[in-house]
Amino acid sequence: MGPFSWPQTRGCAQGSCSGPAFWNLVADNILNADWPPDVHLQAFADDFAFADDFAFVISHRTKKGVQELAKKAIQIFSNWVTSNKFEISLIKLNTWIPPLHLTLSKEAKNIKITRLRQPAIINDSLIDPSDYEEILRGHQFHPADFKIDFRISTEPAPNYPIENSIYTDGSKTTDGTGSAFCSFDDLGQLKTKWLGKLSQDNNIFQAELLAIHQAILHHINSKTQVKIWSDSLSSLQAILNPTSPHPLVRDIQKQLQSKNNIYIGWVKAHIGHYGNETADELAKKQLTKLHKWSRGEIMFFSEHGPFPSYLRRFNLKPTDLCNCGDVGTPLHYATSCILTESWHFKKPSTPNLLHWKKGILKNKGARIQLGKLMDFLMNNDDLINGS
Repeated sequence: MGPFSWPQTRGCAQGSCSGPAFWNLVADNILNADWPPDVHLQAFADDFAFADDFAFVISHRTKKGVQELAKKAIQIFSNWVTSNKFEISLIKLNTWIPPLHLTLSKEAKNIKITRLRQPAIINDSLIDPSDYEEILRGHQFHPADFKIDFRISTEPAPNYPIENSIYTDGSKTTDGTGSAFCSFDDLGQLKTKWLGKLSQDNNIFQAELLAIHQAILHHINSKTQVKIWSDSLSSLQAILNPTSPHPLVRDIQKQLQSKNNIYIGWVKAHIGHYGNETADELAKKQLTKLHKWSRGEIMFFSEHGPFPSYLRRFNLKPTDLCNCGDVGTPLHYATSCILTESWHFKKPSTPNLLHWKKGILKNKGARIQLGKLMDFLMNNDDLINGS
C-alpha cells in the first residue's frame, strides 16, 4: 500500500493514534501566541496528551484592568478558533470566584461610600459620596399619618387651566440637565418663573422632582389654593410612595404634609398645552445659559492673580512666600493663611481637590465667601505680598 492523503478543512484529525499529535501541533500555535502582559493561557488534557481544554489566568490590580485584558485575550483566542474552524463548547465556559480579599475590599468600599458617606478610590478614580444621591430607608411618617394621596392626581383632568396655575418640567440633552417651573396669575399671564441647571450626571427624573420641589417652596406661604401641574407621572407616583428612598421625594412629602392647600396633578406631555410647553421651553433654555464667573473666581481657579506663587513665576516678586511665611498659593489663602482666617474653607485632601473646587462653584454661599476672600486679597496687596 502506498501513502494515503485527504483534505482537512475543519478542525483537526480525530479517531486515529496520530490525532492527539496533530492536535498538539495546532494547539501549540495558540499557546505561544503574543499575549498581553499578565495574560496566561493554560491547556488541560482530559485524555492522555490531548489538551483540548483551555483556561485564561489574568491578573491586574483593578477590576476594569482585568476586563480590558480579558477582552483582548478572548479576541486573540477567537481569531485562532475562527481560522482553524473550531467550535467552542459554551456549556464548559466558567469564570472563577474572585479571591476573598478582593470581595471583602469591595464590600468595605461599598459601605464606606453608601453608609458612612466617605470618599473612596475605586478603579483609580476618587468617588465622592456628595456627588451621589443618598438612598433612604424605612418610613418617614407613620402610615396612618401619611395623608397626601388625596391631593395628588395621576389621572387625566377634564381641563388644564392656565389661570392661577403652576407648570413644572425637566429636560435632559447632550448639553446637560435643566429644570424649571412657571406660574400664571388670574388673567393667565406669566407671573413667576424659576430655572435651574443640574449636573450632566443628573437624570430627567431628578430634574422633574426638583422643579416640583422648587414650585412648592416658592408658594409654601400662599394663603390660597396652590395647583401644580407636572407631566412626569413617575415623579407623582414616587411622591405617593410612603417609603420612597429618594431624599428629594421625602422633602416634597414633608412640605405637602405641612400644608394642606397644595395640590399636584398630572398633565400629558407634548399635547400643545401652553403652560406645559412654557415650562418645557424654560427647562431647555436653561441648558444653553452660560453661568458667568466673577473676576475673582477666574483669578482663583486659574491661579493667575495676586498670589506670590504666581507673581514669582513671572519674576514680578522676588519670592513666592506670603507674609505669614508659607508659600502663597490660592489654596493657602483659602484654607490656612492667618491673614485670611475670616474666609477659610475646610482644607481638602490632594485627591479630593478637584471635587472641592467644583463644590465651591455649585454652592451659592461658598461663591460669596470666595468673592469676599478675593476682594480682601486684591485690596490688601501690601499686607499679603509685602511692600
